[in-house]
Amino acid sequence: MDFPKLRRLFEVPGLQFLVSDILSETYKQFDYYFIFNDGAWKSYINEEDVSHCLSEGVKFIKDQIRFDSYVKNYNKYITESARKLDKILNKTNLEKSDAVECLELFICNHSFYIFTEFYYLDKAALLKEKSAKNNLETIGTLKNTAREHLNRIFFGSNCFLFKFLNKISTQFSIQVPALESYSCHEITSLFDNGFVLNSIIEQRKTAFIMCRQLRAEGEEAMPLIESLLKSFEQSKELITGTPVSPGKTIGKVIVLLSGYEGHYDRLNEVMDGMKNGQILVAETTSPELLPACKKAGAIVTNQGGLLSHAAIVSRELKIPCIVGVGNATDVLHDGDEVEVDADKGIVKILNRA
Repeated sequence: MDFPKLRRLFEVPGLQFLVSDILSETYKQFDYYFIFNDGAWKSYINEEDVSHCLSEGVKFIKDQIRFDSYVKNYNKYITESARKLDKILNKTNLEKSDAVECLELFICNHSFYIFTEFYYLDKAALLKEKSAKNNLETIGTLKNTAREHLNRIFFGSNCFLFKFLNKISTQFSIQVPALESYSCHEITSLFDNGFVLNSIIEQRKTAFIMCRQLRAEGEEAMPLIESLLKSFEQSKELITGTPVSPGKTIGKVIVLLSGYEGHYDRLNEVMDGMKNGQILVAETTSPELLPACKKAGAIVTNQGGLLSHAAIVSRELKIPCIVGVGNATDVLHDGDEVEVDADKGIVKILNRA
């Protein structure tokens, strides 16, 4: 299979098949690729789709009626989805219609959230009109609320998704780790006595690829995953990205992983042990990482753009920041001494830990 020129989106350690299937409902409008292998989940979309999204983002920010409707409806969704999920998940037993509604609410979340992403807003961030700047400020504030809601749905042992899966697990005597490897349709089919074979579950726990053209699991997926990763190989030493807050500093790295399995629940413990002036390296930052951002001497993230949380916070804190590096968490390790040059967008390794 030949792959187009791709843009790396985000990586989440441990993200499983079910959440991928949920996200695919939003990304099916794009030439997207989700891969899972060796416990790592990564996502990509076609560069042509990125260019289209950036242009659409400008139209979105400049269209006041559309923008106001989006903000109103997103806030309404956040409030009502939390209320509906609480109500459903407080039931002793779920009906099929309850499961369908939960999954639809999970899917709907990203159909809103996607408009806050860098591949929609980075071009719009350069607009000079006062109305556009006001809208960008509004969406920056909204994104913090939206990210908190996203986390409440998908991350941590007390999130809505795990409450939902625990309910399904009790009703159908299927362990939660197995249910994480079901698709949305397969979850609802349980109410019609449809079960997924253990052999398929095991394949999905090993590896899978999802894209607009196909889905493959286990050994069948491996050649496709290897081919995609090879087409997207990055230097293991060159660390460059988009400078979003100027300055230059030297410090020791601390890598924060905010992943699907376990990492999220341990964040507070890791942040408490972080020392002032350390170089915060992460996939991205979001409101739950703010205590770490305040301690950091600089921030370096794999993803993000001009209006990302890392960019906004670093400018407020007046510390250097580079986003969109792509490979920072792969190349840098805890204790490495680095120089962050956020004037040029370069991270230089001075000493390995």
